[in-house]
Amino acid sequence: MIPNEKEYLALRVPCDAKMAGAETTTAEPAAESNRRIKRAEGKRGKISGRDNTDAEGPKIAIFDYGAGNIFSLKSALERNGAASVSVIRSLQNLNRFNGLVLPGVGNFDPAIMSIRADRKRFVNAIDDGIPIMGICLGMEMLFDKSEEGSLDGLKIFDGKVMALPKTKVKVPHMGWNNLEINISRRSRLLEGVGNGVWVYFVHSYHAVPEDESIVMASSNYGVSIPAVIERDNLIGVQFHPEKSGTSGAIMIRNFLRMCKEQKITRAAE
Repeated sequence: MIPNEKEYLALRVPCDAKMAGAETTTAEPAAESNRRIKRAEGKRGKISGRDNTDAEGPKIAIFDYGAGNIFSLKSALERNGAASVSVIRSLQNLNRFNGLVLPGVGNFDPAIMSIRADRKRFVNAIDDGIPIMGICLGMEMLFDKSEEGSLDGLKIFDGKVMALPKTKVKVPHMGWNNLEINISRRSRLLEGVGNGVWVYFVHSYHAVPEDESIVMASSNYGVSIPAVIERDNLIGVQFHPEKSGTSGAIMIRNFLRMCKEQKITRAAE
């Protein structure tokens, strides 16, 4: 089921604070996309309504840059199986959690400033196998640098973040666009997600990774946009899964499954 567009436009929180007053344009999902989503539901189980919180589910942390409302993200994690979701501003006690989310709220330099003192802890968490998902800005921060700011990124992935081409498309990009999944690569996040599904974007920048093998799905908007990147326990998405209806819910559940597996592994050590 494609989510109600007006509902999601009302809830959206831009990656870039400057987008708040921008005019919104959306794409109308095709009937074929509806059929693909229904097939994906059949593979992963129907995802609709609010699920009861699984007391044995993973404990998730959302890192707060102090830039805006992350209520919709927190709610999406809770209704899709997280046992608890905590909003944190330091990674000092990250070992208490089974997964970490960098949200898509704010601007590049302030977000980097809020987390760079914890960069060593962030890298240690990656090395320890804690699943981490960066959404929109959170994904962009994983690269070396961004045209949005002057500070260095977290330098987890080699590459840079560039502005969308204003001469070709309307910027910011706000609306639905479909995913072109690279079926030759195995993505844990995209398991059960049909090729061509529609997801919701709010952004003015896009990543340009040096290693193309981490790109699991792309989307075209004037240029080919790496929409999903993945390496081991580290995931980045340029769109907002919490605002992407059924397909987004499948991805969130897949991420939470990774976090639960990490929880079980840690308990067995």
